[in-house]
Amino acid sequence: MSKCPKAVIFDLDGTLVHSAIDFPRMKLEIIRQFKEAGVPETLLSNDMTVSSNMESARMYLLQKGQERVLLEIEEEIERGLSSIEMEALPDVEEVKEARKTLIWIKEKGLAIGVLTRGSRRYASKVLKKTSLESFIQCMICRDDFPWWEAKPNGLALRRLVQELGVDPSETLLVGDHCMDLECARSTGTKFVGVLTGSCDESGWIKEGLESIIDSIAFLPDYIERTCGP
Repeated sequence: MSKCPKAVIFDLDGTLVHSAIDFPRMKLEIIRQFKEAGVPETLLSNDMTVSSNMESARMYLLQKGQERVLLEIEEEIERGLSSIEMEALPDVEEVKEARKTLIWIKEKGLAIGVLTRGSRRYASKVLKKTSLESFIQCMICRDDFPWWEAKPNGLALRRLVQELGVDPSETLLVGDHCMDLECARSTGTKFVGVLTGSCDESGWIKEGLESIIDSIAFLPDYIERTCGP
């Protein structure tokens, strides 16, 4: 039986809420912007994650001494990503029983945080729209720090657990995407994958993950089963 967590950190889109963000459009926009800036097509791919494309392009432009160009592109990309996010806001819905799960976690005395690659403006509006904001003690978003320090960079998770006053080893991260798992593994944080977003069960198994639940509605049962009452 494992040690009970002192904090639970959630991804946002696909984990706490159902979202209609057009992620493929986001990726295509990023690739277009960098191609126009002269980044070789061989360094960019629709098969790569958004963060991987941005990091690949960033390293290329820095090696070319084009810091100013990089800054301008990043600012334009951030405006574009934020616009796409806000377009999806009207269709955001709470994942079934998310509120019930958060109430249970709060009653257990566990700290609650959100770690998202969404912008702070978007994430704040989502939590307000779904009436979940009162449960969240701390949140770190894409634009709180330089984008390359956002999830899946373990630095983002370390910052959040520090704000919550716990250690990564005392934390449970819950997410729907392989980058959530990557972030957890890089910091020694226990992870649970859900099936309400990007990754299905076969995808999680391919990543070597055994801790899988259908949705966060089943999180209380998972915590009780794995660490006891």
